[in-house]
Amino acid sequence: MRARSTAHTLRRLISEGEFLPGAKLNEVVLAESLGVSRNTLREAFAMLAEERLVRRERNRGVFVASPSVEDIQDVYRARLSIEPAGLRFGSLLDARFLRNVVNSAQESAETGDLAAVALANQEFHRHIVAAHDSRWLNELMSRLLATMRLAFLDELVITPDFHVEYVEHNAKIARLVAEGQRDGAAGELEKQLRETLRTLSRQR
Repeated sequence: MRARSTAHTLRRLISEGEFLPGAKLNEVVLAESLGVSRNTLREAFAMLAEERLVRRERNRGVFVASPSVEDIQDVYRARLSIEPAGLRFGSLLDARFLRNVVNSAQESAETGDLAAVALANQEFHRHIVAAHDSRWLNELMSRLLATMRLAFLDELVITPDFHVEYVEHNAKIARLVAEGQRDGAAGELEKQLRETLRTLSRQR
């Protein structure tokens, strides 16, 4: 159970951009900072390796993964399956919450806080999946967000304001949800996800 919690914490740190793709994870330092044993940390690493968020190299250690084109395509196929459905049918979808997240992202974009814009984008999409009211889907989304963050970190080297353009896309989705046009919101999201997939794939 402790290993699962540790894996969750590491997954969250990856999704927040705390670790760069290809970075070596120092077992001693991480175990101390997380307050867990090295055995627990190794178990957590094994879980993340199964999720392809880290990779083990014999006699060298554990490294943060760099998502391949195939990984990204797989992630977006999963997102296309669960996110539009969350907009169409999610019982916990909250239009006001989505609007507040968009407002926060817009304010961050205006002040040049690009890291906050990226986190707001994750929060927006995490809520859409949470609307399903499914623990299994929430856990899956955490894995998908972590993988996407690694992909976006590569993209951010080329285009630092990469997430800013999605603020207005998200604003449109939030507006459609507020107007009761949930199917239209889902269609807008599907379009956005497919376009982002094409953009990321071209850069690799």
